[in-house]
Order: sequence, then structure tokens, then C-alpha cells
Amino acid sequence: MRALAALAPAVLGLPHGGRVARDAAGRLDDFVRALPQDVPRRNLRLLVDFADALALFVHSRGLATLKRSELDELVELIFDSDEDWPDNLLAIAGRVFGDGLPSMRDIARALLELCSIAVYSVPKTAEWTGFVPLWKQPEALKYEPTLADDHRWLTPDRRRLDWRAIVARHEEGADRPADAFFAGDGRPRVAIIGSGAGGATVAARLAGRFDVAVFEAGPRMAIRERPTDVLAAQALCYERGLLYPTADLDVRVLAGRVVGGGSAVNEGVSVRPRKSTLDSWQRGGVGFDRALLERALNAVEKRQRFAPYADDVLTDPSHRFAEGARRQSGIVVERLISDIATHEWQHGDRPGPEVIGPKCIGCGLCNHGCPFGHHLSVDRTFLVDAEAAGARVHPNTPVHHLVPQVDRATGDVRVVGLRLERAPGGETIPVDAVVLCAGAMGSPMLLARSARRRPSWRRLPAFSADLVGAGLGFNYGTGVVARWASPHERPGKAGIQVAFIATKPGDESFIIENGWITPPIISSLIPAVGAEHRRLMGSLDSMGLAVNTIGSHSDGRVDHAGNVRFRVGRDAMGTIQESLAAMVGIYLHGGAVEVRMSGLRSTDDSKATFDPSWRGRDRAILQRIREVVQGPEHVALSSGHPQGGLHMNADPRRGAVDGDFRVHGSDNLFVADASLFPTTITVNPQWLVMALGWSAGDRIAEQLGRGRTD
Repeated sequence: MRALAALAPAVLGLPHGGRVARDAAGRLDDFVRALPQDVPRRNLRLLVDFADALALFVHSRGLATLKRSELDELVELIFDSDEDWPDNLLAIAGRVFGDGLPSMRDIARALLELCSIAVYSVPKTAEWTGFVPLWKQPEALKYEPTLADDHRWLTPDRRRLDWRAIVARHEEGADRPADAFFAGDGRPRVAIIGSGAGGATVAARLAGRFDVAVFEAGPRMAIRERPTDVLAAQALCYERGLLYPTADLDVRVLAGRVVGGGSAVNEGVSVRPRKSTLDSWQRGGVGFDRALLERALNAVEKRQRFAPYADDVLTDPSHRFAEGARRQSGIVVERLISDIATHEWQHGDRPGPEVIGPKCIGCGLCNHGCPFGHHLSVDRTFLVDAEAAGARVHPNTPVHHLVPQVDRATGDVRVVGLRLERAPGGETIPVDAVVLCAGAMGSPMLLARSARRRPSWRRLPAFSADLVGAGLGFNYGTGVVARWASPHERPGKAGIQVAFIATKPGDESFIIENGWITPPIISSLIPAVGAEHRRLMGSLDSMGLAVNTIGSHSDGRVDHAGNVRFRVGRDAMGTIQESLAAMVGIYLHGGAVEVRMSGLRSTDDSKATFDPSWRGRDRAILQRIREVVQGPEHVALSSGHPQGGLHMNADPRRGAVDGDFRVHGSDNLFVADASLFPTTITVNPQWLVMALGWSAGDRIAEQLGRGRTD
């Protein structure tokens, strides 16, 4: 990664040839070695090789040999215009090879993200940003003094990743014999693929009545093992190391690959699904039991102990976001609820021996997996319930394909076994039923891959109707960063990440949340390069962050290899622009002196920067945003909430799964995750996915109890 060490200083405004850039390149080398999958390794290297090849074309030398002035010229070429020849060349290639190729702006943004996350994960940069690492936070050390000497997943000096330890964790348990996965006590064997919000809840409902095994592709992390370093967390806990873009690089997809799934690595935000959403699903013929689902929503709320955040974990940027939202025309704001224990009572009478301290201290590492045990993610609730009832959980055990058998009398396809990725042609693990809970990308991908390996699966109506992997959508969004004139007394780093939600009554196309993330990730959202980027990163204690969430159309697709094709359409750009304007207005009403949108438009982003003179000029703000944010490549879009891919509908011509969670045309294959969603739901889907898992458990138990599904 010598090329990155050369490029990063020019991109981020650092001294040329400095130690931090070298450390960042070394960390990225470690990160690549630590990843359990080949695809992100290849993509990351391709990105760096592209920049190196561009340098070779322009200057006849690679990045590592260029002078600073030459690097600055190259950065201007990459980042400054939509009309440079590299972008025109990519546009021509897109016309020749079809849609799905990235633009130069997409590549520039990916390079900025790569440079910034690598550089600002280097411990030395904490001095630049004011961020206090966990092992130096007085509140953290009060409850866990051993953190001062802790370097989990890092070398002893914390400068590099201990990639060998990360690799070893991904390989742990990979040598289990085929007869060790189930209890083998004679009851029907139910394999649950995925341990996230859906899989953990299904497991809790079925364990005790059936011989349940949960297969999870990622590792299991005890509370005291949770990574505190962002690159280590990406390598340990995220699908493709958090490097999972759509084919055209327009949307970054965040998907957990760890026991607990996305529930274990999110901010715990919980929003009950809107009545209007469920009503529209029913009108569309989804066919689920609405009364059962409502009971399940209530049961999940009780088990997860959802509650509004406590006052003492809210930060000044949170309060200023709420204040600005109350002043913004047409916007209402409310405090979010969460399964993060910001109140001691949320732990109940027995918090568990691993829990450190009485409640959340707001350390800001929610997206790494809570290192104190105060996030009641499903690996600490429903999965614990499942194991207590006899279920077995198997980390680092990705399933390669499902083995089918065709019933000659009915023509139905029955799953009779699993083959694992470590030995796809090896021994079959016999099963009596399978529940797909690998998420909106993982579940359709597994079914599509199974059909390529075992063509009998193509007898399912979902394949003849081309429904497997189709209808994929996202709750996606982008960010706005705001700066105040002076540092906050309690800055974003000193409390809970997401606290308030702002909505526009009567408009369900988007919601807005305030937020905060650690410097390596927020650095990738800073809309600037060079000295401007460095200036803003030095002002984090004066800043706030808000993100919009937009429910997209369900017209994307994921294939058997996990490749995602999705286009952000013109109508979607209108919603993105309107919600960005609302966020800018909120922060200006909240007293910010500088508001900027994430993403890349030019090395000089002054035209997309708003100061107090814009306050109250809502139409002018929207018009300016329409001018500077004309396409998805001009903002940084990401999604932690893919939905669809195996739609639920009573009609097998319109949905892959029926109202009893059974795949149409299958005797014993079920689905219980966000891939069921016939539309995106805009709000955080975690609560609904858990409730669907709860409902699915009851329905599946009834069907298996009858001996076969009719």
C-alpha cells in the first residue's frame, strides 16, 4: 500500500511523507490480510491500482515516486470536476458496457473514504481531532481499569492491526464434525441461517420444541473482546469488511457478519413500523397474520426493554439538532427509543457477569459492538433465550448451499441438508427444515447459489417468476455536518450517538436523525479535500452530524455472488435534495455557523456550504442544493438497512414467500428476515424484523408440528 501512503497526505492535507501516512498504509495492509473474503481484497487493491495507474499515465511514474506538487495536481484531476477526461472516459465505457460502471466522482469518493478511514484510525491522529481513545477515557477506566493496558486485536504499540489474531478468530470452530451441529435427540432438526434480528428471534421461539442449530458466517465476540479500533471492527464484524458497494459505487451497504448480525453493531435505534406501511402491505396481498404481528411487536418491545435515552447521555449537538428542528418550518422532532441500556433498570435484576458498569457511558463505539455490554442486542437477549432452551449457535460457519429433494407426488421441493463453505462438495448436514435469516442480501444470495449448484431448486415458482434476489431496496441516506463557532461543552464524542428523530408530518418519504460516529468514519463524510479536510477534522468538538433516511424503490437486485445492482433514480434525487435542505435548515436554526453536505463535488466546495445568512431561506437552500447535488455521485450514500429480495405475498407470481413464511413450492424452507419486505419502510426496520421472526417462529412451529406443510 505504498501508493496509498503517497496519496493520502495530498488528499487529507497532511505533511508529505509523514509517519502517520506510513502507519495508515501499514494498517491497511494488515486489514487486507485480516479479511475473511477475497472480493473486498480485490476491490480495495483495484481502487489503489487505479489511482496508481492514473499517476503513471499523467506523470509517467507511480504514486510512490511523485513529488508533492505532482500529487496535488493528481488530486485536482481526480476530485475537481465532472468534466475531466478520466470521467469522460468512464462515461464512454458505461455506454459501451452498459449501466453499472462507477463515475470518476464515485471513484474519487471511494479513494477519499479509503484514505481517511486508514489515516484517522492511526492512534496518533487523536491528537489532531481531540478524540479520546477508550483506553484513556476516565469514565471507562473507572469501570474497567484494565483498558489502559488493553490492545485487543492490535499490536502492543497499537499502531498496527494484529491481523493474525483476527484471522484466527474467523477460523475458530471451523473444524466441527458434521454430527456436532445438532443435539441429535430425535426431534425435527431446524437449521437457522443467520443470527441477527430475525434469526435470533426465530431460534428463541423454536428452541425447546425442536432441535435448533443457528449457523452464523461471522465470529462470536464476547463483551470484553469487542474491538475498539475501527479497522479491526470492520475486519471482524462486517460483511466484506464494510467494503460492500453497489456495482456503480453509488451506495455503500453496511451488513453485520458477527453473531448477533446487524443488531450487534448498530446504535440500537428502534422505531415501531408505521401503521400505514403494514396497511399497504396487507392491501398488496402479503397475507401475514396482522394480529399475530402486533402481539409480536409488543413482545419484542418488552424483551428488548426499549426506552427513550436518558438525559445524561445526550450531547450538545443532539440538543442543538432538536432545537433547530423545532424551529424549522414543517418539521416535528421526538426523542428516539433504544435497546441500549442508558437506564440501569433496562438490565433487569441480572445484567450478567460480563456487563461492565451499571449503564451506558456514551463511549461512542456502538458500531463496533458495545465493549461494556450495555447494548441489549439480540446476541444478548433472544439468542441467550434460545441457547438456554437447548439451541446450538455455530459462529464462523457460512452455509454454501442447500441440498434439495423433490417430492414426486406433489412436485414440492424439500431441503434435506446443508453444505458448508469450507467444504461445499463435502459431507451433507441433514436437516428437517431450514429458516433463512441471512438478511436481504444474504438469504436470496444463498437460495440463488443453491439453485446454481442444485438445479432442482429452480422448480420453485420464485425462479420461474424471476423473484429470487429481485425487488431489493434500501433505507439509504447521506449526512450533513455542521460547525458551531466554539467547541461544545459536551461534544458528540461524549455521549450517545443517535438521540432524536425529525419528520415532516404527512410526508413519509424520509426521516432525519442526528448522530455521531468515531473520527475514522466521520472523516470519510467530511466534504472536503486537502487543507480544508484537515481544518474540519480539527474542529470535531465544535461539530454535529445529521443523516437522512429514505425508503427507496424496491427495484434493485442481488445475485448468487452477492453483487448488488441498484440505481438511484431521478425521483429519488428529489427526495434526497429535499431532505438535505431540511437538514441544512435545522442546523442553521440550531445556531451553526457552517453547514456542509457529505460527498464530493469539487476541491472548492464553497458553493455547497451554508452560513447563517441562509437561515430561514428554505426555497433558496433547496434551489442551491439542486444545483450542486445533481446525481448520487455528488453525495455519500450508504445503507445499513437493505430490504427485499424474497418478497412475501400470498400469490406465488408476486412473491417468493407466503403468509406463513414458507417459500412457495417448498415443503420445509422458510424465511424470516428483511428480505420478506415487499417495500422499504423508511424507518429503522430492526423492531419489525424481530417481530417477523417472533411470528415466523409460531407459524413454523405449527407447520412442523403437523408433520408437513400443506
